[in-house]
Amino acid sequence: FTPGAGGTVVDAVGLSAGSAFKEGSTLAPLTTNANRGYERLPGGTARTLRDTGNNAADFQQLTPSAPQNIVLTAAPSTANFGAAAPGDTRSQTITIRNLLATAVTLGAPTLSGTDATAFTSAPPSTTALAAGATATILVTFRPPDSGAKSASLVVTSTSAGTVSIPLSGTGTGGLAVAPGAADFGVSSQARARRP
Repeated sequence: FTPGAGGTVVDAVGLSAGSAFKEGSTLAPLTTNANRGYERLPGGTARTLRDTGNNAADFQQLTPSAPQNIVLTAAPSTANFGAAAPGDTRSQTITIRNLLATAVTLGAPTLSGTDATAFTSAPPSTTALAAGATATILVTFRPPDSGAKSASLVVTSTSAGTVSIPLSGTGTGGLAVAPGAADFGVSSQARARRP
């Protein structure tokens, strides 16, 4: 449903043959109070939720019920930055996609987890995502010391969509040089004179 004066129905689902809110075949009614529910199927390689115009083909029944929260997806769904010496950086771009049929606004990405300080994220390339649109976020790994590091990048939207991307990398041994530069001054060459 698109809000506004009069609104526009963008999708409908019904559980009974006489329902005004259905497309194609209706879903089988949930006749008992068992912990069951329906969720919309993913759209396969299209990376959107399935909407063929037929409820029976677009939804599946779940037991137990698990509320679905598919608004945003991320590609890649996990990011491994490999090995980097302390102080070195490795970067990857994460693409966030809006799966809804309406626009959403992305919030600022956050980093969480034990080693969150080993990672940084740039703002999204855009925060206003139309239906099916994408935004990119540059994530950088800079280990402060050696050892395995992990954290999560969390992106939220105005439609209560949330996607969490596990991040990992390894700080490897290396040389730490301090200071980073040394000034030895000016050197003059001594010349030997022959008698």
